Amino acid sequence: MTFFWGAVGYIFGAFAPGYLIVRAFRIERLLPPLAGPFALSVIASGVMVETAVWFGVYTTAVARVVAGAVVAAALATLIQDSRLAFDRVAAGARASWRGLCNAVKPPGGRLQPLPLVSCLAAVLVFLYTLSLLTASFGSILVGYDPVAQWNLWALDWAANRLPNRIYHYPQLIPQLWSVPYVLMGDSTVEFFSSSFKFVFWLLTFETLAFVAVRSRDFVLLLSIPIAFVLMRWGIGGTSVQDFIDVPVAFFALLSTVTILLFASSYERPRAIALALLLASGAAMTKQVGLYMIGAVPLLCLCWTYEEKRRLAPVFMEGLALTWRTALAIALCAPIYVYAFVTIRNGSNSSELGYLFEGIYENRSQLTRAIDAITFVYSLLGFSKFAVIGIGLAGFIALNVAVLFNARYRWILLAVNIPFSTLWAVYFSYDRRNLALALPLYALTSSAGAGVLLRRFASARERPLSCLASEPQSPAAKRGYASRHGLAASLVAVALALVIGASMSFTAERMRQRQNAIELRMLAAEEPGPVEPMLSFMQQLGPRLMIFSEWRWACAFHFNRGSEKCLRITPDDFFRASPAPLAAHPDRPILLILYPATVTTDRERWMRDAGFVEKPVGAAAGVRCFVRSGQT
Repeated sequence: MTFFWGAVGYIFGAFAPGYLIVRAFRIERLLPPLAGPFALSVIASGVMVETAVWFGVYTTAVARVVAGAVVAAALATLIQDSRLAFDRVAAGARASWRGLCNAVKPPGGRLQPLPLVSCLAAVLVFLYTLSLLTASFGSILVGYDPVAQWNLWALDWAANRLPNRIYHYPQLIPQLWSVPYVLMGDSTVEFFSSSFKFVFWLLTFETLAFVAVRSRDFVLLLSIPIAFVLMRWGIGGTSVQDFIDVPVAFFALLSTVTILLFASSYERPRAIALALLLASGAAMTKQVGLYMIGAVPLLCLCWTYEEKRRLAPVFMEGLALTWRTALAIALCAPIYVYAFVTIRNGSNSSELGYLFEGIYENRSQLTRAIDAITFVYSLLGFSKFAVIGIGLAGFIALNVAVLFNARYRWILLAVNIPFSTLWAVYFSYDRRNLALALPLYALTSSAGAGVLLRRFASARERPLSCLASEPQSPAAKRGYASRHGLAASLVAVALALVIGASMSFTAERMRQRQNAIELRMLAAEEPGPVEPMLSFMQQLGPRLMIFSEWRWACAFHFNRGSEKCLRITPDDFFRASPAPLAAHPDRPILLILYPATVTTDRERWMRDAGFVEKPVGAAAGVRCFVRSGQT
């Protein structure tokens, strides 16, 4: 039943509670059909996990009862969802097709190739990302920080205890990963926890498509390929790993879109409250997400001024936003308060001094901003920069053009540019920290393309909220099969797949599959030392303990745990030997060091301690020292 409960945990973390919230509060029209329930589910599961651990009741038995009930209720509600009636789905598809055809070839007008190109590019990007999701589903957590830090926090949550040494990092994603662990009763199987990463990608694209469809502006579909390019290049290789940069960008985009589409409609108050809730989700994901709790109210004030052109309505709007913003802060505050308290009592430590100053070696803010520009140049090189410079010039031109759009320009002026400035001055040590703004840059760029299209091709501009403010037509009388057949079929197929897979994927088979994937994927990060490490592990037996300067040694599942493997820094190791080294003199020890750290004095120390160097190939890039077990 390991696979079955893992699947229940996946559905719980990614869909069930959020879908029930959407249906209970009747906010279906305020959110994308998939991204909305997913985002709310991630936030709800995080809050429930945190609350359960605080009260010490986050156990497998309790979690299975709660998750089973919530998932069952969500599936029963899904079957009753009239939006999935055959005629509603068919009518929606026909309306979207007619809208696309009219955008490409307006009645009595000329052919407009840009909407067609935008749609085709969006479909290709979506299909490619879907293939990545399919290929990575049931894989392992990838990336050093996710493996060596974030997943360890997830294991702490799954063990019904507050994680230690979290610095100031919020815990929404580790809490999400912990849900399948607890429901399976096995935290060594990452089959489900590792499968969330490309869901964030796909639903980021769905959110951008939602904006295009709701505003009846298919040029906005250009935001999907632009977002893909910006995130793959802007975040780099870690964008397809389990880092939290894509999730925080997803929450930032969704919170902005919620008020973008409904800021002038009768649903505005609920849209603002929902946007602030989603902004708190960004803050619960990564520290930079705190920016969105200020950016969402600022956007509301800017749009109010744009509409009224008077300061009095802006002031009244600010007063109305105060309590909503306070609630958003209160929702994400507990983990930051916990971090602050544990830092004060000495069980945790702060990373802020290093990240704000130490990593820059005390350079001024202006120097950091200049370094951010040269850093981008160094990543590209001159030849690539010359080619990409054309694309960069186009990107800048589109974001200049968006200044002539009364709605989208405020996203650029109130979110993108201020955040990019903060990144250049304070966070440019890593380009991943710019991720929050990248989908929003894609949105403003596509809106800028629409401005240019209407300027030079005489295309008609549609009001942004034209679909958002239209009431839905009452449903016609339909039979049960027409009303519920599609949803019931989806639920039945999903249950059949889960039950069938549960019979095939035992816990042991998933672990064996995981180890094979791990050797292939983690070894690719730094392949040289892998073969000698595995060879010595086989020679020295299961009681072997590893102390490694090479950071990936302890990342493999078969080495995880302080009783099996410890990552060391040579200065600390040779200054004072780790307690496990002295506590287990009868266990064989493998010491893995980089050649540059092996000095004459340290070689003498190792000889005196009984270590013998074992020859490894030059390609390994490390030196290995072995101490046999003593009696």
